[in-house]
Amino acid sequence: MKFAERLPFTERRSLRLYLEQGLSPFAGEEQVPVLVTRLSVLVERLVERQASRLRPWLLRRFPALSGRWAGVARPTKTYLHIERAEFLRLRTDALAIGRCLRTALGEGRDPTSAADNPLLAAPLMAARGEVTSLDDLSDALKGLHAFVDALAMKSHRPRDSDALVALAEYGKRWQTIAWCDVPLDRPFVVTSQREVNFQVKRPGSWAKQEFSLADARSNHVTLNLDDENVEIAKAQLRGVDEKRLENTYMNGLRQSREHYSLYASEPDRNRRAFIHFRLKVALSIKVAAVTIHAVTWLAVALTAYLLRQHQLSAADLAVLVVPTTFGASLFLTRERTSLARRLQWISRLGTPFAVASLWALVAWAYWGHHLVP
Repeated sequence: MKFAERLPFTERRSLRLYLEQGLSPFAGEEQVPVLVTRLSVLVERLVERQASRLRPWLLRRFPALSGRWAGVARPTKTYLHIERAEFLRLRTDALAIGRCLRTALGEGRDPTSAADNPLLAAPLMAARGEVTSLDDLSDALKGLHAFVDALAMKSHRPRDSDALVALAEYGKRWQTIAWCDVPLDRPFVVTSQREVNFQVKRPGSWAKQEFSLADARSNHVTLNLDDENVEIAKAQLRGVDEKRLENTYMNGLRQSREHYSLYASEPDRNRRAFIHFRLKVALSIKVAAVTIHAVTWLAVALTAYLLRQHQLSAADLAVLVVPTTFGASLFLTRERTSLARRLQWISRLGTPFAVASLWALVAWAYWGHHLVP
């Protein structure tokens, strides 16, 4: 299939190595060469002997290593060798299943999802004894392929099949089950809450946070900023197909500089959605940072110009260097949160460089005797 050949070479090689390691129970213990076994045991004993000397220091330095000591006897594993033709046959069936499930879910490709590539679940099936050979694994993939095709044929498109959507979701996400004590023969409401810390990869860029919008009778989604120095520049609600959803849930949408909330209870709402947002520094902080940054570079330019014109005196240096350095030091040492500093990375890097350049000009003018009396 053409789709199967689109995987990058590194991803194909990683998948094959993953299967050979994960399906090691198929290889058996009798296939281990005696020389390899003796060498591995010898190397492990040497490493253990050297590591035992460092064990007290390692445990004090890294407490999380306790309970992970490698000196526990364990059986030697033999990786299963999979022929290229057999691997391509398994991968072709798996990717055909993943393409149908990915289309049904509509969330794009995910290389770590078992719904995109059912072969990722093969080591778990081998460990449980559900498959005992590559032929059993191939038969299981063919059966799943036939089952998925039968479900797809019963609907106009894969996204219209609730069974395919449920199967894809079970393969891509973990399911959480909560035990609750509820009153008998009386109405009750179960409320669950989940907090997620979002990450801003690049300052000034759009960040994206995925969330479930239909896993309960009603959903309340809130985006809060605990940093008073940072504001929400813009936020958009989009579906898995990247279409805007604000018009659909306009009645329950509230937005401000520090808060973005959404309440949805429509029965036909999207199952999952994304919040696309972009952050910015508060205007008062941004104006001060830009002003100090510009003034510092202006002082550098004036100092270089006066040096070139041979008109720089000690009084000029005192006027240009001292106030500029004092203001830049206040800006750099003023307490800021890590998020605010990250959003101001241009001024945070540019201002120290400008101060260093200014003092380099001062040193050159002083040591080179370029100051006019």
